[in-house]
Amino acid sequence: MKKFIKNILLIMIMILSSSCSFSKEYNGPKITKLTYVDIDYNGMIYDKYVIDFTTNQYLTTHYTSINEDTSPLTLKSTFTEEEEKIFLDSCSANGLFNLKESYTTNETVYDGGGFDLIIEYEDGTSKTSKGSNAFPIIVFNKCSTAFYDLCKEEVLGELPDYYVYPPGISFSFSYFHNNIEHNTNDCCNVNMANYKWNKSTSIDNDIFLINEQSKINNKFLSDKTYKIHLFTANYRCKEKFVKIDVKEYDYTSDLSNEKLIYSGKWIKQIELDININKIYVYELTFKDNDFVQYTFNTYCN
Repeated sequence: MKKFIKNILLIMIMILSSSCSFSKEYNGPKITKLTYVDIDYNGMIYDKYVIDFTTNQYLTTHYTSINEDTSPLTLKSTFTEEEEKIFLDSCSANGLFNLKESYTTNETVYDGGGFDLIIEYEDGTSKTSKGSNAFPIIVFNKCSTAFYDLCKEEVLGELPDYYVYPPGISFSFSYFHNNIEHNTNDCCNVNMANYKWNKSTSIDNDIFLINEQSKINNKFLSDKTYKIHLFTANYRCKEKFVKIDVKEYDYTSDLSNEKLIYSGKWIKQIELDININKIYVYELTFKDNDFVQYTFNTYCN
């Protein structure tokens, strides 16, 4: 009996393993083109997104029902054969190629939105799915990361939190006046500077220039002593940073007199003294050398 049960379990594992491996790879007929049209019924505005697998191009156009035939496609980006395969495998595994032909909800709603999804195959056939005030939201959201990775734009559904841009941590400022501490969030703007995150980068940004553009909003006063509080109580990203550094610089274009005022790992909350007329940068470092820098200044007239 035990041997029989063991054999049944082995067969079930083999079946599950086989089905899992099949679901992860697209094995259908060769797709030559995928066209997604997002429709806004308020004004009959159309946004068309075309992925051409023959030329390895991603193209878009925007038009109304009046000028549909005269709206040319604009090349936005290109992709490799490897990126194409990853895209097709991901969309296949998440059900994009098995949608129903039609999605419809309340037909009395006229000012909502709709979609067309057209898949063209090498043999000349095609498959179309349409929606009127109804979308396969779960499938679209699951496939949104594949579209972003291939097209470098948010095309289909909603991307997961922090998929495109790295997370930040909460902050507040406080100052002492007449030996009483007062908390505030509007002493200055805290801006993202440089980052490397999830296949996207924004580096070599001018930290001095970022602060020059934001100092006009500062509310620091020279007769008060300030602190910054950094905390993770509202941190929602699944990936935690592994290191945090906070640096202070002179308010100069070459960021002179760099001073490391804090360095540590994951934090719950820290508070740091800050000086007037300085530039500050705090950097969060993640695994795989991803990082993000935030900067603010304490410029005071």
